[in-house]
Amino acid sequence: TMLSWGHPEYGSLLATCGADHEAKIWEERTNASSIASRWTAKAQLTESRKALSCVEFAPRHFGLKLATGSSDGSVRIYEAVDVMNLAQWPLAATLQCYGEGLGVTCLSWSTGRFEPPTLVVGGAHPIVFRYMESSRQWNPILVLPPPPRGDILDVAWAPNVGRRYHYIASAEGQQLRIFKLARSVEADKLELESTQTLEVPNAWRCQWNVTGTVLASSGERGIVQLWKSDFLGNFKCVSKIHGDLTQVAAEAH
Repeated sequence: TMLSWGHPEYGSLLATCGADHEAKIWEERTNASSIASRWTAKAQLTESRKALSCVEFAPRHFGLKLATGSSDGSVRIYEAVDVMNLAQWPLAATLQCYGEGLGVTCLSWSTGRFEPPTLVVGGAHPIVFRYMESSRQWNPILVLPPPPRGDILDVAWAPNVGRRYHYIASAEGQQLRIFKLARSVEADKLELESTQTLEVPNAWRCQWNVTGTVLASSGERGIVQLWKSDFLGNFKCVSKIHGDLTQVAAEAH
């Protein structure tokens, strides 16, 4: 099961998804007569034909939107048009990302405030989609190179705090890749400027900090590595955190 928290502006909202082909929207309600609270299922999103692998709320400034990724190769975007009625989540768009038998494994929204809604989808290869206001449609604007073997396990779009470019990280089992994307001279486009590959044993998940300057990767044995770019733009491991105390003791000897 995967989950995503909604922005607090919309209350205490949680989205979950899993192998039952459904995504659910949950809301926390506090009982006025006690300090106890309970989570109530407000909506069930059942359009997927196969298991759902990922779910993520959009950044707050894009409105109350939710994206789900499915093993049927599609991303579906829902929007609560009336934030006071969380039982209604119309399907706003379906993005066909991969062919039959190739599923979506992960996705991540861009947090850029001054750009159209944009997200990266992971699976057989990373694809960047953007909502075009002129056509009122989601279109693929950039297809990134596939990993050397297997599927992408996780993607993370770095928060942009004023840089002229974007970073996207991709966890691919035995390596991390960091894509640097520049704004194209063509309107509403991005182009690949460079790719850095980091050999990382068991890179299963990745996540940026709130300023998009430090990347964390994790895998088995409870090891989290932190990566940061030097003055040349090359990412280096600056810290390694061991969650497994048994492994720490073994390395100490």
